[in-house]
Amino acid sequence: MRTLNTKSKLATLAAMIVIGVAAVWTFNSRASARPMPVCNTCAARFSFGMLGITFDQTARLSVVNVKTCAAAHPCAPAQVELRFVNSDGNAITNGDGQPRQSTVTLASGQSAFLDLQCPGGCGAGRVQFRAEVPSCIGCGDGKGTVLATLELFDNTTGRTMLVMPDYPAISSHGDGDDR
Repeated sequence: MRTLNTKSKLATLAAMIVIGVAAVWTFNSRASARPMPVCNTCAARFSFGMLGITFDQTARLSVVNVKTCAAAHPCAPAQVELRFVNSDGNAITNGDGQPRQSTVTLASGQSAFLDLQCPGGCGAGRVQFRAEVPSCIGCGDGKGTVLATLELFDNTTGRTMLVMPDYPAISSHGDGDDR
């Protein structure tokens, strides 16, 4: 029976590492570049899971229109609604009873955000919330044109505690149909 020398063993190990890294990179790049369903008249919805927030934290829901077009054919803007809801799915309101929501129109390359500080003055407690983009008109054209992220950061230090990446749960529908 033949035994491998040290150089052969190292070369085999190096080849296995290269193949493993290439496989992980290929999978991750494909998973993060998933296109949205093709639908030129659709609106899209982005939903994040439940999170908790305390008095010394801020949640920031951000969106960016990454669509690029040729100079001769300008891109149509995307109209995006951002909002925060409680554990019952009802809109979280600010001090004057208005919902914590915003509707923005984003041209190619533009971004916007909506911040939420502890709703209802949660004191030393913790309040559950969810961020969502319930309406994104002009986003469902099959090119993944609007990306949404949710960040939770410390108010005192500004340090980011959590980032939920782009492409959260997405559904695309046309004419208000929730199929």
